[in-house]
Amino acid sequence: MSSLITKKTKLCKICDKKFETFSNNAKFCNECKENKKKKTNLCECGCGILTKKRFIRGHNKPMLNQHHSNETKKKISKKSKENFTNPKFKEYFKYRNKYAHNTLQARKNNSAAQNRPEVKAKLIENRINQFKDPIKRERHRIACQKAQSRIEVKEKRKKTKNIPEVREKFKRIMKEAANRPEVKKKRAEGVKRAYENPERRKNLSIAMRRPETQIKRANTIAKHIAEGTLKSQKVFNTKPELLVEQELLKNNYILGKTLIKQYHCKNVGMIDFYLPIKNIIIEVYGDYWHCNPKFYHANYYHKNLNMIAEQIWIKDQKKNEKCLNLGYKVVLLWENDIVKNTEVCLSKLVNILKG
Repeated sequence: MSSLITKKTKLCKICDKKFETFSNNAKFCNECKENKKKKTNLCECGCGILTKKRFIRGHNKPMLNQHHSNETKKKISKKSKENFTNPKFKEYFKYRNKYAHNTLQARKNNSAAQNRPEVKAKLIENRINQFKDPIKRERHRIACQKAQSRIEVKEKRKKTKNIPEVREKFKRIMKEAANRPEVKKKRAEGVKRAYENPERRKNLSIAMRRPETQIKRANTIAKHIAEGTLKSQKVFNTKPELLVEQELLKNNYILGKTLIKQYHCKNVGMIDFYLPIKNIIIEVYGDYWHCNPKFYHANYYHKNLNMIAEQIWIKDQKKNEKCLNLGYKVVLLWENDIVKNTEVCLSKLVNILKG
């Protein structure tokens, strides 16, 4: 065993350097092997530049050196003479040409040998002998069954893809999977990670402000209103909003049909209540979030909104003007008026709806 493990010193065929190896077939040192992997060859036009291909782009024209100026042509001719006179480059090109010639010749010989009747007979015998072995035969049988089952599954999917019963079944299975507690936890964790990233948050806010997304959302709401299948969004209802909702339900307004909570108006935004029959919008303003002028002066700085009270009033005014221009009737209710004088405030609202 000691004779097999001993190192041997050899000469590299490219750089003529000595290197030590364990194998008998080694012909190149480690540096030359790495260069061969990178495919760093000299351009064959004779410019002396290293490339990953046979030629640099534009150097393989029929008229050599056509793309160069007269000065560069002279430099290239000098370099090419130096390179081709150097014995290292000569050996490199000899080996390269031999390798290319041998590979082409080997392919031709293999293709010619396979067409001979003797070789064909040997190949068939080897194939038969493989199937005599029970282990190899069993492996082949299992592989064929798997391939056939894949084809059958693909054909079934194509046939059952457009059947409405199969679609409904698939939707039902997906809904059941989405309502599982494990799936809900994973989804919540993913949403938290997304909103923790500030870049992701910015992109979402920009996408929601686009007119295309607002128009799509408004069109889907209009379809649900026509079908009578609109559901109110899951939002935190304040005390004055709940009082207004109770009063509207008493007056025979139905949620999802004649009364819509958190309606998304085109090019305006979210609205508290919308009555589609009479085309009325009801806005319930909180004293703190909308800075009621009875309690807050114009220069009051709102920490959560990062705005002055005057800016908030201008923003609300522009929103109401947009609604009026689109043909809606707007009713504004303040939190202080609803909480302190509930009967008076709600009776005014009912009179406006009846009128």
